[in-house]
Amino acid sequence: MLARAAIFVVLGIALGGILDLATKWCPSKLDRYLYALDRTYGTPAAFVVGRWFAASPVLYRFEALIYYSLPLAMAALYAAHLKWRPKADPSIYVNAVVGFSLYFLYPASGPVYAFGHAFPWQPPAALALTPVAIGHPPNCVPSLHLADVLFLWWNLRGWRRARPVALAYLLLTSLATLGSGEHYLTDLFMAFPYALLMQAVATRAPGKRFSLAAGAVMTFGWMALLRWRVLVLIGTPVLLWSLTAATIVAALWCERRLWQRGVAAAPRPEGVQSFDARGTGPEPYPSAWILPNPACDNGIAEAVTGKLGRAAAGD
Repeated sequence: MLARAAIFVVLGIALGGILDLATKWCPSKLDRYLYALDRTYGTPAAFVVGRWFAASPVLYRFEALIYYSLPLAMAALYAAHLKWRPKADPSIYVNAVVGFSLYFLYPASGPVYAFGHAFPWQPPAALALTPVAIGHPPNCVPSLHLADVLFLWWNLRGWRRARPVALAYLLLTSLATLGSGEHYLTDLFMAFPYALLMQAVATRAPGKRFSLAAGAVMTFGWMALLRWRVLVLIGTPVLLWSLTAATIVAALWCERRLWQRGVAAAPRPEGVQSFDARGTGPEPYPSAWILPNPACDNGIAEAVTGKLGRAAAGD
């Protein structure tokens, strides 16, 4: 396990270099457009949550712990999966490659870097919608941090009591990404179709092409809208909200469909035992799994994708 985990040291160095390259190649960031989109949703959410954190040191420290604890949470799930399928899988690198490539397509850094001391107390009332030079890596769109927690929630179906904990962790991480100033509300919504795409890539299941295509269309469709039709979205709140709601619902539905058709219907592997203290059989385990990547979100761990098999597990 330790030997295989060493790949993340290599990934951390390599992907950190890619972020440096992205900083040089993309000096102009599109943060002002994302901020305008957040205002179109109704309020600059990052500034609102950031003020909660600034006003409460206890809340700030707690959410900082949540934000930085993602590598530990992913490592624990990885260790559990490794028990059932120890064979390495090259798809563990897919998420890192795709996620970091998207940073080049839509460079943005986050409100704490775009607005400096104005964050979180002084949200601008109006801004010129132009690219702005920011000396920080573009590691914002989509939020790989939130995508990783979605992976965690989806792939914890086999642990019945841990599933609600994963949902709570998802909600707390959403607040942490906003309150820390690392992300906008818009790129959190972008994490849903991206997570679906990566989950489909990592899953061996009949009918996975539908989820794969849906994730790809929604992910790159949103990237195209943000690049070339962002002013239309900013000027039409109803359209923005409708597209956002449809994207989230579609991503969750497609992921559930992927599970039902390819994972829940699969026979339980021989020799798999349940850790359920009640002595009942475990739920089927997904054939997709996401691994941590220590070089995203300003040096905060993110995730890379891997398939660790259809195994059943209890609590």
